[in-house]
Amino acid sequence: MKTLRWILMAALVLSSAAASARVVNVQSLIRPDMPEGLQGELGGSLNYRTGNVDLLLAKASLLASVRSGDHVVISSSLSELGVKGGEDFMERVFSHLRYQWILNPSLTWETFGQIATDRFKRLKLRGLGGTGPRLSLVQGSAVSVALGLAYMFETEELNSSDSLADGGATDQAHRMTSYLTAKFMLSPDIGLLNTAYYQPRFDDFGGDWRLLNQLDVSLKLSKKFALVVGYEVSYDTAPPESIQELDTSTNVKLVVGF
Repeated sequence: MKTLRWILMAALVLSSAAASARVVNVQSLIRPDMPEGLQGELGGSLNYRTGNVDLLLAKASLLASVRSGDHVVISSSLSELGVKGGEDFMERVFSHLRYQWILNPSLTWETFGQIATDRFKRLKLRGLGGTGPRLSLVQGSAVSVALGLAYMFETEELNSSDSLADGGATDQAHRMTSYLTAKFMLSPDIGLLNTAYYQPRFDDFGGDWRLLNQLDVSLKLSKKFALVVGYEVSYDTAPPESIQELDTSTNVKLVVGF
């Protein structure tokens, strides 16, 4: 089982060499009493249909962290693929890496990078990097609240298109990225995590900004397994041409902890 676990982890990391346009939430692994060594969550789902429709929907995710003293490295990867009638109609993958230096119990310095691609949002490639502080406002086993604030530089390239004016366009931007996250343990087996991200562009603070709110409710089924139900709302004031500003999604997944 240990060998299989590492094979699955390696496959997910390698398959996620590029990444999603959405804001990435890694808060479920971050907590004041984070233990030494490796911990993480491995999740996935598969939907295969034949008959009236030939459809394959596959999703796999990996969220892992390693702590050594006051230093923490967190990795988040996701791959999504949809095939209908033998042709790909959906493709979204990302890989996010974050380093934390715990300066004291209330203050942590974070540095992060991400690469992404998202066919739904016409994103051929997005790369970003940033750094800034994280402040723990409330620390406890039942309730924890934290605020993060950072500078971020991003570069984007859109897919080519003969019918859209911005096809193949590239853009670079300097942004502020901030988040407020709150975790509540309603019981030893039921947890609630809500995280809100806000990312305005420095040279167009009021006109170009992104917002994400993600709510996850987790039910611990056993020591290793949990069921997570999530609802996500994202808003982008300046999306590519033909892409809507508002997105919502509801997800149900089985998570394996290690």
